[in-house]
Amino acid sequence: MRRWGWKRSRTFIGTTFDIIFTGQVVTAGLLEAIDRRVQGFLDVLEDRLLLEIREVRARAKQARSNPRLAAYDPEKDWFSLGGFACLLAIESQANIHLQGDDVPLFLRTFYNSMAADVDSDAGYIFYECPFKFAAKDKIIEEGGFVERFRWMLLMEDGQSLWLARATPRAWLAQDKKISVKNAPSAFGTVGYEIVSDIEHSKITATVEIPSRGDPRAILLRLRHPQAEPIKRVTVDGKSWPNFTPNKETIDLKGLKGKVTVVANY
Repeated sequence: MRRWGWKRSRTFIGTTFDIIFTGQVVTAGLLEAIDRRVQGFLDVLEDRLLLEIREVRARAKQARSNPRLAAYDPEKDWFSLGGFACLLAIESQANIHLQGDDVPLFLRTFYNSMAADVDSDAGYIFYECPFKFAAKDKIIEEGGFVERFRWMLLMEDGQSLWLARATPRAWLAQDKKISVKNAPSAFGTVGYEIVSDIEHSKITATVEIPSRGDPRAILLRLRHPQAEPIKRVTVDGKSWPNFTPNKETIDLKGLKGKVTVVANY
């Protein structure tokens, strides 16, 4: 990183501005999320800056009153307390992770940041900053949560439409299901229900294909709880070849109306 960027980033707010700027670069299409410069920034951010900042913060007077933060150990708590800085709704590393299709890092950042931001004891309100610091009941923080939760379930990525792109694997344990109804998208209304029957080596999805526009791809992701690869797919009982096992995706482009998709493992 440039010297001024490193020095400026030794504070919570400075780091947040770095994250916002990088997110704008990706959103504007100047760099792709998987570009090595973007990924290099994220590596330095999450493996150095956020750990050092939180370590300094833990020694501050404000933090000593919070046992969770005051007891922070960078070696032990990298996963459970890492991945976020100060203004969670406008920090963009979770978005960048998902745009780069790195689901585990997206989920880590999404859950950690929002868990730190929310006061569940006061009716599930969002604070402006983590650990019940600064203003509370912030609409922008709530909006950030809604945006990322939507992307987890339904996301437009350029001319592609993603369904269940980043759902936690535990959501598809045996007999569990994921359901989305009447969801607006850039390509029209979408709905789907995914039902797990992994004890019989299958996951079934009923999908209402959107009718507007011509998306380049309609990608349904089925994240098996044990990350087993898809071996065979049928659509309405007929063999469907358009799936990518290592990505756990099935491309439904070309289909219309309501279809039943069965993935066998």
